[in-house]
Amino acid sequence: GFMGGAAINMSLKSGTNGLHGQAYYFMQNPALNANSFLNNRIGARKRDFRLHRWGGSASGPIYLPKLYDGRNKTFWMYGYEGIWSFDPTPFTIEAVPLPAQRTGDFSALLAIGSRYQIYDPYTITPAAGGRFGRQPLPGNVIPPSRVNPVAAKMLPLWDLPNQAGTVDGVNNSYRARNSQDSYFNHIVRIDHNISERQRFYVRTNFTTMERPEEIRHNLARGDNFFRYNRGFSFDDVWTLSPRIFINTRYTLTRFITGYTPYQMGWDLAGLGFSSTFIDQIKGVDPRGLRLPRIDVDGYSSLSVQTLQKRATNIHELAANITSIVRSHTLRYGIVYRNYQANNFNLDNSSGLLSFGSAWTRGPLDTSPAAPMGQGMASFLYGLPTGGNFPIVDSYAEQAPAQ
Repeated sequence: GFMGGAAINMSLKSGTNGLHGQAYYFMQNPALNANSFLNNRIGARKRDFRLHRWGGSASGPIYLPKLYDGRNKTFWMYGYEGIWSFDPTPFTIEAVPLPAQRTGDFSALLAIGSRYQIYDPYTITPAAGGRFGRQPLPGNVIPPSRVNPVAAKMLPLWDLPNQAGTVDGVNNSYRARNSQDSYFNHIVRIDHNISERQRFYVRTNFTTMERPEEIRHNLARGDNFFRYNRGFSFDDVWTLSPRIFINTRYTLTRFITGYTPYQMGWDLAGLGFSSTFIDQIKGVDPRGLRLPRIDVDGYSSLSVQTLQKRATNIHELAANITSIVRSHTLRYGIVYRNYQANNFNLDNSSGLLSFGSAWTRGPLDTSPAAPMGQGMASFLYGLPTGGNFPIVDSYAEQAPAQ
């Protein structure tokens, strides 16, 4: 729902005097599936997509022995469906720091060529033309005493390389997205005949979908994407005369969606962040304590998704009259709708820190950046080249319409 490009109309069957039901199960497994025609044409292997879908429905009269006999008068219907699916696509190809780089050793990059030279940010001196210069880092190796202690504790968060990639380490990590959908839907309907001239029904439904996705880098990347649908409807039909019918109804549609990152509640003190920084985060919103977003030039980012939730309600009240005048059928009525939305987003509530080449390139501050390495060196030095600490307001809005 809430996606453009499609409209679906559905009708639910009312219960009958007899008890009826059905159950079903459907499965897709790569061990049983054939490859697609196009995959065979290009020599690609079949998708590792898995799906389990099950459900059932039942209906009948409301009958309580010695208390209530709803045959010919009151009926019920219940339906349930569950879906579990696993899809590894799309695949992510990115760069992660090499084992030697995690100790500050970038000498392998320097062996490729001088354009991978890292410059010592602590050797800045004035240069001609109002510029600044830096000295090359000996051997492209950061001394252990210069490695920032917070950076040293965060480096193990990145996954290790699992493929060779290019000579300078680009594309050395290949991992599947591995989305797993868990979907459950319940729907209930009660029909009641007040008389031969009037009947009504009440219907409610509950849908839950959760999708763990993008999980990698020891939970420093990944989130749980969720969608919840709630619905309620009351519909009454009254036959005023053989030629006049009145239909009144009320419906409520509630849709909730958002993301819960797995980086929420991260132990920042254990990583070495100062208590002052942690208290500032809690001072804005205690729920905002999380692993900060880390963007390093050329490498995979950490803690990307934000904690957010959006809920929308649509209330609709309508009355329609249908009248038959000789050979004509006339329909007229009134409808009132109220659209409501509540939006909550903490954004990068523990801040965003970016690490580029501004501190580690040279020999001048206007020199071009190296293809790889200088951003990660800035991270190891603990010298961000940019960042922000956003404070985002939540909001609620509504728009009545008729």
